[in-house]
Amino acid sequence: MNSILTLNEAAVTKFIVKQFGTYLFEKLGINEPIQIFYDVKEIMDSGDLDVLIIDPLKPQEAIVLECKRIKVKIEESQFEKVNKQKDLKKLVHQTNDRIKRGFHKVYLTVLIVCDGRNKIANNILFNNPSSETREPIYTSHYFDDLDERAGMLFLEPSQLTSKNYNLQAGCAIYEMRKPTPQQQPEELTEKLKELLIVK
Repeated sequence: MNSILTLNEAAVTKFIVKQFGTYLFEKLGINEPIQIFYDVKEIMDSGDLDVLIIDPLKPQEAIVLECKRIKVKIEESQFEKVNKQKDLKKLVHQTNDRIKRGFHKVYLTVLIVCDGRNKIANNILFNNPSSETREPIYTSHYFDDLDERAGMLFLEPSQLTSKNYNLQAGCAIYEMRKPTPQQQPEELTEKLKELLIVK
C-alpha cells in the first residue's frame, strides 16, 4: 500500500484540491467561477507559481498559494518522524517574492502531510500529528521574516487507515492569517489574461 508521503509536493496539492477543494475555497472565501493552474512558469522569469487561482471575470484579483511540504510519519512505536522543516525558510522567501511581484493575494501555504496508519487512537480521525509535533511548525522562527501582507495557510492531509489515501483521508484546514489585498499591476494582469486564453 502506497503511503501518502510518496506524493511529491505538486501531487499533494492537486490531491487536496481534488478531495477537499470545495471546503478549502469556501473557507478562503473564493467563489466560482475560478480556474486553477499548477506549477505555472509562463509568467515568471524565474521559478514558478505552485498554485495560481484566477477568476476569469476578475483577472486583476489573482490568488497565489506558495506551498512547501513537511512530511510526518508515525512509526509503530508512536514516534512521529518529521522532515523538511528547514524548507520553510525557502517558502518565506518565495512568498515574499510573489508579493513584491504584485499578485493581488498571496498565501504562504504549509502542507503537513502525515502517514498516520500506525497511530493508536480512539478514533481514526485522530490519526494525525500530535500538537507537540505541529506546534514547532506553526510557530517556526522562519516566519519572522514573512511579509506582513502574506496570508498564512496550513493544510494537513492525513492518511488515516490502511485503505488507499484516495479512499480514506482527512485534511485539516487552518487559515491562520488572511492576506492583505494589493492592487495588481496592469502588466501582470495582462499576462494572466494571456494565460487564460492559452489554457
